[in-house]
Amino acid sequence: MDRRGFVTGTAAAAAAVGLVSNSRVAGAAVTKATQTVFDFGAVGDGVTDDSAAFNKAIQAAATQGRVIIVPGFTYAIAKPIVFTSTQNVSQTWGLECQGAVLASKIRTGEDTIALIRRLAVHYPDAIIAGILNRQHRTTARGMSFTASRVASLRTHWHIPCHQPGGEPPAEGALLNVAQAARQLNIAPSTLLRWLNDGFIAGEQVTPGAPWRVRLTDQLRGMLTDGTPDGWLALHHASRALGISRQTVLQKVKRGELRAVLTRTGRRKGLRIEVPTPQDGLF
Repeated sequence: MDRRGFVTGTAAAAAAVGLVSNSRVAGAAVTKATQTVFDFGAVGDGVTDDSAAFNKAIQAAATQGRVIIVPGFTYAIAKPIVFTSTQNVSQTWGLECQGAVLASKIRTGEDTIALIRRLAVHYPDAIIAGILNRQHRTTARGMSFTASRVASLRTHWHIPCHQPGGEPPAEGALLNVAQAARQLNIAPSTLLRWLNDGFIAGEQVTPGAPWRVRLTDQLRGMLTDGTPDGWLALHHASRALGISRQTVLQKVKRGELRAVLTRTGRRKGLRIEVPTPQDGLF
């Protein structure tokens, strides 16, 4: 077995087993070691994180082909222990544990756990994993999230899994894009486009989470199957008003121009009521 395999585990518990196993090999060939993990900054009080010291010590042992002593204290390990070996695998090197205890302090961040707790109310584990990865969050051991890793964290922290509701949505209920599109009788891609354009308000539990739409009578009232007489598409409204399309959109969003969203016909989309010019008094 390649001796590097004893300490490549990223979990502190796995590293501890590897270190003890390696000491048996080291003890048979080495009678004296000149350095201990304390020379690399370890504290050994069971509270202070000694991960950096152990990383330096194991890297020195792997690079220089030496054995470094781990005295019989308790060492808190809050980060993975990793190294790169440049020595011949037949050479004896490593950390020799003399009754030492490695206490794993590796934990997923409290903010990530709190976020999973919030997301689990709305989404299944696979979607939660995608959200966490889009936010560049990782597990305590530096790995990307998967549905099974999210499920493991939920189980450990007693977070209930998502339970999809089977009842019809109530007034004001928040729905995902597919659900809202179904209720509004439009395509999800159309709803997403309107969300991106700002015509329909959307909400996110956290950045990177799927959009959710609040289903209200006001939203339903914005949708129509036909274009009201005299209402114009965006480019025609821009010409009629003599302003840019962006300015027209801003006026619509501020409520200065009335608009509806047509969901049928060849050209679905925004239709704007252009005020009729009034003759002057003089």
